[in-house]
Amino acid sequence: MNHKQGLFSKSDTTYFKGIGILLIFIHNYFHLKGTYNIQNEIAFKPDNIWAFFNLFTKFNITDWIGGIFGFLGHYGVQIFIFFSAYGLSIQYSKWEQSKIKFVIKRLKKIYLLLAFGIVYWLISKPFIGAVDNFNGFVMQSIYLATSIGNITRATVYSMFSGPFWFFALVIQLYVLFPLIYRYTIEISKTSKWLPLGGVLALLYLLYFTINLHKYALFGTVIGHLPEVILGVTMAHFKIKSFSPPILIAATLIFIGSQFLEVLFPLSFISMTILLIHIVSFLEQKSSLNLKKFILFTGTISMMLFIFNGTLRFYPLFMEDGKIQIFRFLIFVPILYVISYPSYLLFNYLSRLLFQRSSKNK
Repeated sequence: MNHKQGLFSKSDTTYFKGIGILLIFIHNYFHLKGTYNIQNEIAFKPDNIWAFFNLFTKFNITDWIGGIFGFLGHYGVQIFIFFSAYGLSIQYSKWEQSKIKFVIKRLKKIYLLLAFGIVYWLISKPFIGAVDNFNGFVMQSIYLATSIGNITRATVYSMFSGPFWFFALVIQLYVLFPLIYRYTIEISKTSKWLPLGGVLALLYLLYFTINLHKYALFGTVIGHLPEVILGVTMAHFKIKSFSPPILIAATLIFIGSQFLEVLFPLSFISMTILLIHIVSFLEQKSSLNLKKFILFTGTISMMLFIFNGTLRFYPLFMEDGKIQIFRFLIFVPILYVISYPSYLLFNYLSRLLFQRSSKNK
């Protein structure tokens, strides 16, 4: 297999996250409207690919943008899953303390980040007309914090802010990571890509045996184990790219996965492989100013993530139920203005709470 050797730098990772969050929040904004709610994300819907094509027959720029990001934008999540596993793998390989401390250290920050999202939701409720009662709000928060809300289709999209289901997935990833890492490293001693083949087989077994109308397989880390294993493998073996035949195969598999359910479980891993190359190419070709913007976006990406889902429900962006480009152009700067100071506050509280507690031990 012809591939580049080495590790992605911190700058590379931040750039990838910048592209990933741009895909996600544009997707979240557009797919809120029924016309563009056409993604094959938690479940496979064969009609969505035709709805996607139909949007391009209208010769309307809003339909084109809405179609592209509504159908494809959610794959920005794959960038975060892949690089979460990639970064965790590098950190874990150097970790000299207990596995439990490794997990707890990362859970602390994700729960602090979740707290920011919950507080913002509470502040926003009067402005967006949210009517959930206190008991329901508490239960939704528990669903998120324990990650059990991602298990069933009934709750994965009932969180108080749509994108928040990703928090539960990340919590699952952190808790299971030591086991996932050990599996990958041990099995890869036999063959580099055998761990990936093993989880793909498991994914197919689960996909075609469990009740998909009840359980949200792709709302959990189990449904995205291939991307996680890919991240660990590429970090461990210092792989940064794939050969042309692999890229061609990934392209064909992804296209096929939108038409044929038998290929659907491969849609996420195939798109992850493609995004690694597409974003790497964009990084090389970006102008200095564009790269600075994307790096800044990647730096505050998690704040953009937790705020965009709630902000889109404000009346300015929900009025008359139609997407208008100028409203989106207002949405974006407001989102950044909220996210940047929140990012600074988050970093300050992280240092205050977690560095002090580590010194006291």
